[in-house]
Amino acid sequence: MSKDLKKACIKCGAVRPLGDYYSHRKGGIRGECKPCARTYGVARYAAKVGRPIWKPDPPRAVQCGHCGTEFETRRSVAVYCSVPCSTRGSQARHRVRAERKMRVAAAGKRGKRVWQSGQCVRCSAPFVSSAKYQAYCSNECQRSDARDVRRARERAAFVAPVYRARVFTRDKYTCQLCGESLEMDSRVPSPMAPTLDHIVPLARGGSHEPANVQAAHFLCNNKKNDR
Repeated sequence: MSKDLKKACIKCGAVRPLGDYYSHRKGGIRGECKPCARTYGVARYAAKVGRPIWKPDPPRAVQCGHCGTEFETRRSVAVYCSVPCSTRGSQARHRVRAERKMRVAAAGKRGKRVWQSGQCVRCSAPFVSSAKYQAYCSNECQRSDARDVRRARERAAFVAPVYRARVFTRDKYTCQLCGESLEMDSRVPSPMAPTLDHIVPLARGGSHEPANVQAAHFLCNNKKNDR
């Protein structure tokens, strides 16, 4: 019965069903319909805070800082057109920063800290750090190595230190499954990204040690699976 009832809006005068009105917090139904309530609600809020309601900027054309592709965005700080471009652009900035720090490290000291250069044991990227002992260029590489070790331990496999950079150098940066070269600048999930493949899979009792791992493309590694 209530669905058939109608009421005239006190703002626009239109006769609308009761379903087109908001309920009042003290009970009953508000006098203005939902469209009017939203319109006048925004106006009241703008008058209360003393400034107009924020509206998004119109889309603008921006050139990607990595691949050069032109794309549209509403963000005022947008630089890259996609997540892969953002990742590679970030890697390039880190590489430039590391090379600059290496030139500074060649002098020995900077301020009170002693800078040392090194090569990441996972991705082979050069880095400079003031830490006395550091093996990784970033927290991401350190977490990835820890994740590999944890996965092996969950399968009760023998675990020994495995350094990806040494494995890639040993295998001459070549996929041991298809014989093609690895794209060292690529990252997973790129098909040609470098990964470590367990010769005897962990699911079949293999160990996580240098003798049981080999360099492989991400695509080749996925095709092999647990075979």
